[in-house]
Amino acid sequence: MSLNKLKNVNNRNLIKVSEFFIIIFLFLLVMFYKEKNIFLIFKFYFGMIYLFIIPGFIVISMLFKKLSTTERLFLALPFGSALIGLVTFLSYTYFGLKLRTMLYFPLLIILIYTVKRIINKR
Repeated sequence: MSLNKLKNVNNRNLIKVSEFFIIIFLFLLVMFYKEKNIFLIFKFYFGMIYLFIIPGFIVISMLFKKLSTTERLFLALPFGSALIGLVTFLSYTYFGLKLRTMLYFPLLIILIYTVKRIINKR
């Protein structure tokens, strides 16, 4: 594949991802239209991305390699919500971990995915 085609594919994926995040942000603005402090909406938006969308997208990318970027993005939110909910429940029930420690779970998924990609490139 030539470098030009690769740039076009990456640009198209970048446009799709940015459109997806803009649509989510506009949806949140409409949903919280009475909220006077826009920083609370930003905090909720970035928290939702960190807690649900990024882990869901990474796990779907590892499990279903044939899905397109758009399909992965639309499946990331429900899959990430279910994944975080299940892991939080099981870790609280069986291991007694506090719910506050579950904020580190998405970071753990990102680190595992990054290490896996580095190992596969060698």
